[in-house]
Amino acid sequence: MSGYESGEGAAEATFTSDFEGLSDATSTSQAYSVPEPPKKKAKKRFVKYRPEWELKHPNIRKSSDDVYKVKCNICNKDFSIAYGGERDIKTHEAGSQHKKNASGRAKMATISAYLQPSFQPEVAKVTAAEVTQVYHAVKHHISYRSLDCGFKLSKVIYPDSSIAAKASCGRTKASSITKTVLAPLLLQQAYEDLQDGYFSVCSDASNKGNIKLYPLLLRHFNFTSGVTYTLLDFYDDDAETATAIAQQITNKLKEHGLKLEHAAAYCGDNASVNYGRHHSVFQLLKRANEDILPANCPAHILHNCAKQAINGLSMDVESFVLKVYNHFSSSAKRTAELREFFSFVDLEW
Repeated sequence: MSGYESGEGAAEATFTSDFEGLSDATSTSQAYSVPEPPKKKAKKRFVKYRPEWELKHPNIRKSSDDVYKVKCNICNKDFSIAYGGERDIKTHEAGSQHKKNASGRAKMATISAYLQPSFQPEVAKVTAAEVTQVYHAVKHHISYRSLDCGFKLSKVIYPDSSIAAKASCGRTKASSITKTVLAPLLLQQAYEDLQDGYFSVCSDASNKGNIKLYPLLLRHFNFTSGVTYTLLDFYDDDAETATAIAQQITNKLKEHGLKLEHAAAYCGDNASVNYGRHHSVFQLLKRANEDILPANCPAHILHNCAKQAINGLSMDVESFVLKVYNHFSSSAKRTAELREFFSFVDLEW
């Protein structure tokens, strides 16, 4: 019995130790096991503004602050559409405040109801007629005073014309159209031709009371209109020295974006201040542009030529003129023959 009991006790001890070892291994594996990662939540995507919503909701526009907002023109406020999209727009339009604002907007007249349309074809035609008539007067050197009378006469000549009935332009209006409409447009066209081309500079001096005026004229070639004259500026300056005139020409060209290097010639009268050999306007311009050429006044050249030729005559010119006058003034027949001669050479009698 003692042997059996001892064997049974050994087996029980072995089973107990094995069970404890298994239990320890299980607890150890549970203690050192890696936990499972948590499940990721689905990312919420915000709704951006879509232009096609304006077809269904004409009072909705894109917000200037955020792409996830829209602006209601009736309520004049921005609200978010990031979560609901078009559903948020419908919710806003169904609100009591929006309906109240829409009802007030419908009853209120817009300011456009009290204003005339910005473009009226007949008004545009009347304006075009006035500007064209002013341009015609300027081109043919017609006085501004005659324009007012001309427009009044047009109403009588063309009584069935609505344009003639509404057109009117006096001296003040014509002057304003010339200075603010025609002059800037024509100068802009001239600048475009002069930017890369060459031109001649013409200058002169004229006294108007106690003011000395200087017109500055440019002569250039245009492929459309041929040789063209452009009055670049008309300024006053009390100094009539060569240095002052040359400096003014240089400054005026720079003010209008033109280069003195593109000036091919300088034209002026034959006074020493313009074409003196040592110190003159031409000599000062030539220092800045060595390729510039002198373009003397041909009328002065012919005048000087005739003056020198008369000085070489052996007779008194004044006596000769008086004899010619007496020869024709005392005879109607001779006067008629002289008139025919004037007509033949196309001269005004």
